[in-house]
Amino acid sequence: MKQVSKAFKPLALVVGAGVVGMFFLYLGGAYLLPQGRGDSDYAAEFRNLHHENKQLKQDIELLKTRYMSLKSRLDVYAPYDVRYSQMADGETGIETLTSLDIPAGLTEEGLDVQHAYRRLVVEKQRWDRFLQDRYQHILETTIEPISMKDPPLANEDNLKYFDELTAALKLHKKLIRDVRVFHSEIQFELKHRQGELPYKAYDYKLKLEPFARESSIADAMQQALSTLSAGVYHQEAVEVLDRLGDEFMRPVRQEYERLLSVEGGSSPSRYNYNIYLTFGKKIMDYADALAGQSSIPLASTALGELDFLHRRLYQSFHDLYEIGQQVTIDEALLDMEELARTLQ
Repeated sequence: MKQVSKAFKPLALVVGAGVVGMFFLYLGGAYLLPQGRGDSDYAAEFRNLHHENKQLKQDIELLKTRYMSLKSRLDVYAPYDVRYSQMADGETGIETLTSLDIPAGLTEEGLDVQHAYRRLVVEKQRWDRFLQDRYQHILETTIEPISMKDPPLANEDNLKYFDELTAALKLHKKLIRDVRVFHSEIQFELKHRQGELPYKAYDYKLKLEPFARESSIADAMQQALSTLSAGVYHQEAVEVLDRLGDEFMRPVRQEYERLLSVEGGSSPSRYNYNIYLTFGKKIMDYADALAGQSSIPLASTALGELDFLHRRLYQSFHDLYEIGQQVTIDEALLDMEELARTLQ
């Protein structure tokens, strides 16, 4: 028994020392804690910290979302961004802002005006390159030429330098918008109606009511003209122009053929030829503008098609004039004076 009790003495001493140490540790910790705070205070503080932590996590997620959104936009623009430090290399063919020559008249203007001019020149060069590449890699994007207000000039005659560049960029903007619409129509047709001819995508326009029909056809023909001029979907654009052009001119062609086939003439149809004249001029003027401009490079194959369409419309107007000469048509349906001015 004495041996057992001797064996437990060291153990008892260790346990006792541990209890005493824990007691003094408790007392020391009590003095370190703020006085007068209960469990409810700590619980409230914990809840506040938990709420702040949750809010910070939400802010972090929001920043991540914004970062990904900005990154996706940068990924779209990055391949086509004109970086000033890289414009002079042989691959881009675009000069740096500082290396661009300034017209003599602009040397009298402020540095901000000269910088604006150089920026427009570089932007035009960029879109000229896109056009030469037939809009590869950018048809599915939404990038467009920049727009810029006319800068304050000391000499108003210098505005001509900006007008030329602005007109070129406006034409670039119309081309890329029209080509994207045409691209979407053709791709939809190819995806959902395999084997159909490209112009079938536009056949629904032929069933619209007067005015809506002519307006819709004119818009579609302008899109095809833009696409043809850009050198994109050449064959498809030609087929759409032929199809819609035939349908657009059909009322005049039918009336002219009926007039030739009936002796002494006949009562004309109630078709509103003024609508035809209005939208026909719109198509013809756009074809003329594309063929006559020299501010941006167009596909070499486009000029012949533009001229052909212009001659077809002009001949149709001439036939309409002969109809008006031989048959009395209400001026509300055919304005002969306006038609004569168009033929001049």
